[in-house]
Amino acid sequence: MGKYLNCFLIALLMQCTFSVKAGILGDTSFHKGWHFGLAFGGGNIHLKTSVESKSEGVLSLPNFKVGYWLNNKTSIHFLMPGAVYNLKATDRIFEAFQIGASHWISPRWWVLGATGLTFDAGAFYTVDKLSQIKANTGLPSFSLGTGFELWSKGKYGIDLQYRYFYGRSKLDDGDHRTGQAHVVLLGFNLY
Repeated sequence: MGKYLNCFLIALLMQCTFSVKAGILGDTSFHKGWHFGLAFGGGNIHLKTSVESKSEGVLSLPNFKVGYWLNNKTSIHFLMPGAVYNLKATDRIFEAFQIGASHWISPRWWVLGATGLTFDAGAFYTVDKLSQIKANTGLPSFSLGTGFELWSKGKYGIDLQYRYFYGRSKLDDGDHRTGQAHVVLLGFNLY
């Protein structure tokens, strides 16, 4: 999986670089006011405690973003990155509540960074009552990412994203669970 992800990232970087050099322009005039985004995809997560370490393929459903444009290139936003993983035959989520910023390097290519609180809990669909969800939280968490807008029309856009997410949650026994996820996402945006 890592070899394919590296090839994809290199191809994405080359595409973005060539697009910038070729002058392929997107319309950033809609980059004002509030913006919303949902992204879906998959990748790999590595989870580690003092007694266990494992990696597995994951789904990332959905990554949520809401923000405000400071100008037509820079926005601040609330971001919820993460992934669904399996622990003892039960689906769990390893996510975060983060505040961050994104900057458009070109009219189609952007980068982002965010930091916040890690959230590690049973997936909502695995319990009968929300009160049964055992949640672990912790600090730090951060995300780094980049994306390329594939299509835009008016206030709507679709982009291809890569995101690295790191989080650390405190467990009941005093141990910590750290997670690192590499995900490729397809994003749907409203500017």
